[in-house]
This record gives sequence, C-alpha cells and structure tokens, in this order.
Amino acid sequence: MSRRRKLQKKRNPPIYNILMVLIILLAGYCAITIGRIAGNFLYDYDSDIVINIETGPLKKIINNSLPIIDIVYNSGRISVSLTSEINALIKQIFGFDINKPETILNAQTSMLYSYYTEKRDKDKLIYDDSKPHPSPEPTPGYTQDPEQGKDENDNSQGGYIERVSSISIEDENEEREYTEDKIIARGEIKVINETNYRIDDKLIDRLYNEKLNLDLGKNGPQVLIFHTHTNESYLNDISEYDKDIPNRTDDPRYNILRVGEEIAIHLRRMGIEVLHNGTRHNTPSDDGCYVRSMDTVSTILKSYPSIKLVLDIHRDGIDVEKPKLRVVSEVEGKKAAQVMFVVGTGEIGLSHPNWEENFKMAIKMQNFLNSKYPGITRPIYLSKYRYNHHLSPGALIIEVGADGNTLEEALRSTRYIAEAISYILNNQQ
Repeated sequence: MSRRRKLQKKRNPPIYNILMVLIILLAGYCAITIGRIAGNFLYDYDSDIVINIETGPLKKIINNSLPIIDIVYNSGRISVSLTSEINALIKQIFGFDINKPETILNAQTSMLYSYYTEKRDKDKLIYDDSKPHPSPEPTPGYTQDPEQGKDENDNSQGGYIERVSSISIEDENEEREYTEDKIIARGEIKVINETNYRIDDKLIDRLYNEKLNLDLGKNGPQVLIFHTHTNESYLNDISEYDKDIPNRTDDPRYNILRVGEEIAIHLRRMGIEVLHNGTRHNTPSDDGCYVRSMDTVSTILKSYPSIKLVLDIHRDGIDVEKPKLRVVSEVEGKKAAQVMFVVGTGEIGLSHPNWEENFKMAIKMQNFLNSKYPGITRPIYLSKYRYNHHLSPGALIIEVGADGNTLEEALRSTRYIAEAISYILNNQQ
C-alpha cells in the first residue's frame, strides 16, 4: 500500500511545485513591467533635464577655450563640413569649384568664364527676397552738404529717389514719386507706406501700446547683427562728397561691418549679449544675397534660440548717376548720420503674416530715438517686399546714414541705436 502511494506521488507533482512555477512567472512579469515603467520614467526625466539645459554658457566656454571653433561657429556657416571648407578654400585660391567641373574650364579660358559669369547668371537669376523701393528724402533739419557751401534744409534732389543699399534686383519699369504729404505722422512716429495695407493713427496707436512678442527667458545672445550687403562703405572725409570714388570696400575697418561692430560694442557695455556675424552675402555680386543671408540667419537662429532681435545693418545709397545721398542731423552738438528702419511685409506674395510685429518694434524704436534725440531718424519705410523679416518678429533692416555720410557720422549714431535696442529689451516685456 505504501509503495502504491509513492508511485502516485511521483505521477502527480505536489501543489506547491505548481504554485512555485506560477509565482516565478508572476514575479518575472512584475519585474519586467516595473523595469519598463521605471525605464520610461527615467528616460522622460533625463530628457526633460537635457531639453532644459542652457547650452549658451557651454557654447561660450568652448568658443573661448578654442578660438578656431569660435571663428567657424560665428562665421554664419555653422553646419558645414571640413570637406566643404576645403572646397571653399580651393575656390578662393584657384577660382574654381571642384564640385562643378565647368568652373575648372572657366578658370582657364577667359571666353568661357565670360559666358558663364555673365550670360548664364542672367539666365539663371536667383529670385531674391528684395526689390527696389524709393528712398525717402531726408527729414527736415538735415544738412545736404554744408561744408560744400549748400544751404541747410536744401532738398535740391527733390521728391524721393531710387535707392540701392537694400536692393538686389531692380525693376526698370517701376517709377515712383513721393512727396512730403505721403508721410504718415503720429507724434514722434513717421511712416512711409509703400504697401496697400491701411496704416493710420489707430493702427499706430495700437501697435505702440502693445507689448512685443519677444521671449527673453533663455540664456545666451539676445541680439544678432549681420549684413546682407557687407561691403557698403562711407566717405572717409566730407571733402570726398563731390568726388567720384567707390562707395563699397571689402576692408572691414571702413565698411558697414565697422558700424555693426560698434553697435555690438555699445550693447556689450550695456550688459547685452550680442552676436555679430560678418559673413559676406553679396560676393561676387548682390544677386541672390538675400537668399544667402536667409541661410545664414536661419542656421544661427537654430544654434542660438535665445536670439530675439535680428538686425540687418545697411547704409543707404542712390543711383550712381545721381549725387550722393547725405542724411545728417545735429545731435548733442555734433553731426550724426540719420537712421531709417525698413520693415518688410511680403505683400508681393511672400509669406509673412506677422509683419505687424516687426512694424511694432520699428515704431517703438523710432519713438524712443526721436523723443530723446530729435531728428535722428528718417521715416520708417514699410515695404511690400519681405527682406527675410519672416524669420523673427524682432527682425528689421536698419539703414545707418547713406553713401554721402562720413564714417565718423555713422559711428556716432551707433550709440543711439544701441540705446534703442537696450530700451526694447529692457522695457517692452
């Protein structure tokens, strides 16, 4: 009898063995589930930490430790590879692009080079984010050229003149005549409206009283200064006004780069972190320069999300066959180049639904400057073209003087521009 029971026990495992298996399976399942939940929690937690890390100070430390990185990083061509840098160096030295075999032949044969650079470029003209718009005549109180014996407030050029400083493609069939009655004035705010948008006192008052849509919560540079036309220059001395001299130079000591750097220096002294980019966008010509500057700005904004003001610094100018444009006002007892804000709307068909944000900032800056330094600004120019202003609600073109101003006059105005920028950053949130 006992032997039969032993055989029965062998055929039928004890209940605790079954329970043990079930417990092991359940424990394994629970361990896997808990591990998955914990892993997801830690991943989300770590991701939040990484996302919220302020990269600005880290970039600054690396850039200061390795100057070559700072040079490349601030070149406006952040995403390029070593290969593309080598290609660019070869192109600069030998005059051809190894990625374009036809340029090798062009570099050796003048006939092919002439065809390639002239006819072919015209056939494949890049559509630019700019068009000519007339340059408003200087505001009352400016001096045309007193050192040459002309009278104060001499508007001998009459009306408004075609400008070239922010232009890449000219429309020969477009003729405009503007007079003083075309200026929309509201207190210290003056606007010339090239668009079909309705600009009246009600809109100006609303925009002036609204806060700017600028989020300055992140650490890092808040202001980007760049130049679509990098080689625009000024007179070295007023005696050059009537002389036939070039109004462009690649020497950064005498062109618009110097003006941009002076603005940056003033901002840094005010405790504002600024990035001044000196990429050449209009080399070899102005054709396509706004396309190239858009690439530069887009790349920088991705790398520095803290940037909120995107300022394209120019100097104004007129047709080479006309006298130089001289826009100057006496500020604090000294002559300073007048400043003009250009706002792009994209009305011609380029998307820019939030152009009023750019216009709002121009209104606030102009009002600040005119209230503190009467006569320092020219009317805001509201253009139907876009000028890459869709990239940021804080984007503007700032024209510092014109080709008839001296470099000294333009540099004197940089402090006033920096004060207006500081006002925007510190008082409009």
